[in-house]
Amino acid sequence: MKLLLDFHYSDFWTDPGKQFKPKAWEKLDYPQLKTAIHDYTRDTIARFKQAGVLPDMVQIGNEINGGILWPEGKSWGQGGGEFDRLAGLLNAAIAGLKENLRQGEQVKIMLHLAEGTKNDTFRWWFDEIDKRHVPYDVIGLSMYTYWNGPISALKANMDDISKRYNKTSSSSRRPMPIPWPTAITRKIVSRQKRKRMEDIPPAYRGNITIFTI
Repeated sequence: MKLLLDFHYSDFWTDPGKQFKPKAWEKLDYPQLKTAIHDYTRDTIARFKQAGVLPDMVQIGNEINGGILWPEGKSWGQGGGEFDRLAGLLNAAIAGLKENLRQGEQVKIMLHLAEGTKNDTFRWWFDEIDKRHVPYDVIGLSMYTYWNGPISALKANMDDISKRYNKTSSSSRRPMPIPWPTAITRKIVSRQKRKRMEDIPPAYRGNITIFTI
């Protein structure tokens, strides 16, 4: 079994709308945040290794379209230099990860964005990250068919960014509803929304569709 370790760097689940610093880091300035994210990543990997488990892949942040550790690591709306600061935090975390790897140990690094069908968002974000030489191996995409469909747009984006950045791309989050005929699903998901999602079947058949695009 393969293991993906996803760092959120927050006391709460993070996504494009919330990337709040942990309370313990609330009063840290930018240089101190770089040290904190480096040491936390390093120490977490050390604890995994002490338990005899080395992750196969590590995700540095979750759905980080808007950056991490707001406001210092926010990718927009901070008066300039946003991606310089974000890249500094990402590089610090990645350095912490690599510090605990012995020769021959390999852990792939994923950078993960939401809105997996929005090619312009991915080009904007990864162009900026590549300018700053942040090292990574895999581009992760979230795909919520309820909001982001259709599947053809996800495939087109994955094909484009894989070629543009010479990286593997992975649809790393893809929630699927339970089968349509159930009363609960009919109540939660309207007929109109189900129509939008018809190219991806619900539940396990939908995951098969995603895996084979």
